[in-house]
Amino acid sequence: MDIQPIEKPAIPGFPTWHIVVAMVTGVVYLLMFILGGEFRTFALTGLFAIPFMLLAVLTYSAELKSGVWKGFAMVYWVFLAVATAFVAMLFTIAAIALPAIGPVTELDPATMQTASDRFPTLEHSIRIVAAIGALFISGVISLVCFLPAIRRKASTVIHTHAESFVHATALATAVAITLMCFIPLVAVGGPPLLPMLQIDGGMALPPADEQLRSTLYTLIWGMPAAFLAVGYPLKRTLREARLRLGLDRPSVRQLVFAVVMTGALLLAMPLFGVGIEFLWKTLGWPLTDQEAIKLLFGFTAGPVAAFIASVVAGLGEELVFRGVLQPRLGIFLPALMFTSVHAFQYNFDALIQVLVLGLIFGVVRKRSNTTTAAIIHFGYDFVLLLTTI
Repeated sequence: MDIQPIEKPAIPGFPTWHIVVAMVTGVVYLLMFILGGEFRTFALTGLFAIPFMLLAVLTYSAELKSGVWKGFAMVYWVFLAVATAFVAMLFTIAAIALPAIGPVTELDPATMQTASDRFPTLEHSIRIVAAIGALFISGVISLVCFLPAIRRKASTVIHTHAESFVHATALATAVAITLMCFIPLVAVGGPPLLPMLQIDGGMALPPADEQLRSTLYTLIWGMPAAFLAVGYPLKRTLREARLRLGLDRPSVRQLVFAVVMTGALLLAMPLFGVGIEFLWKTLGWPLTDQEAIKLLFGFTAGPVAAFIASVVAGLGEELVFRGVLQPRLGIFLPALMFTSVHAFQYNFDALIQVLVLGLIFGVVRKRSNTTTAAIIHFGYDFVLLLTTI
C-alpha cells in the first residue's frame, strides 16, 4: 500500500558521523575533478543530482530550525529555478538557430555572413523572446506555490501538507520543472534535442560505451539523492526512508502482476500509439522523428546495453517520480513532470503515451509499491529497446 507523507518530529541535526561522511565525500568529489578521466566523467554526471541533494538538505534544515535556514533554502531554490530556466533557454535558442544556420565553416567570412542572414529572423526573435517570457512567468507561478493560501488550496487537491515547507518546496519545484521543460518544445515547434542530431549528418555523440557508463552513473547519484529527498537522516532513519520511497521487497503475487502488466502494456501501447499517429496525421500535426530517436538511443543497442539502460530508467525514474514525489503530490502532477522531462526528445504524440504510462505506474505504486512499478517500467523499456533500437 502507498505510504502517506506523515512527517515525524525532526531528529535534532545531523549525527556526527553523517557530517564527517559529507565532508569526506566533498573532498573526494573535488579530487575526482582533479584526477580527470573517468573520475571526472563520474563527477560531472553528479552535477545533475547534487544541486537537488543540497536543496533537500536545506529544505529539511529549514523545517527543523526555521529562521535563517528558511531564507537560505528560498534563495537557493530561486537560484535553481533561474538555472533551470537558463538551461531551457539555451536549448531553445540552439534548437531554433542550428537548423536555420546549418553547418558553418569555421572562420569562413562568406559562410558566416550567410549564417547571419539566416539567423535570427524576425520569426526566430519572436519565438525566443516569447520563450524567455514564458520561462519568467513559469518561475513566478512556481514561486507563488510557497504562499500559504496556495499551499492550503493545493492540500485540498493533492497530498501536500499546507504547513510543511518541505511539501511546499516539492510542489514549487515540480511545477517549475514541468513548465520549463515544456516551453522549449512549444517554442521550437518540436523536441529541442533532435535538431542537434540532424546538423551536417548528426552531432558528434560520445562513444556508445561512454554514454552507457554515464547513464549508469546517473542512477548511482540518484539513489542517495532520493534518500535525502525524503528526509534521511534529518527526519527519517535509513529504514524509514526506504519504506517512504516504497522500496519494499515485492511479493510473489506482485512479481506475477508485474510480468502480466508488462506484457499487457507491450500489447496495448503500440495499438494506442497507432491511434495517436493516425489522429496526428489526420490533423496535420508533427510526429516524433523516430529515426532521430534511434540515433539518440543508439548506445542502448544490444541486450547488455538495453538491460543497463532499462534498469537506470526503471529504477531511477520510479524512485524520483513515484517514490519521492507521488506521496506528496498525488499521481497526476508527478506523472506530468515525468512527461515533461521527456519533452526534449519526444513530440506531443509520444508525450501523450509517456503520460499514460506515468499514470499507470502511479496507480501501480499507490496500490503496491515503487519496486513493482520499477519492475514493470524496466520490463517495458527493455523489450522496447531490444525490438526498436
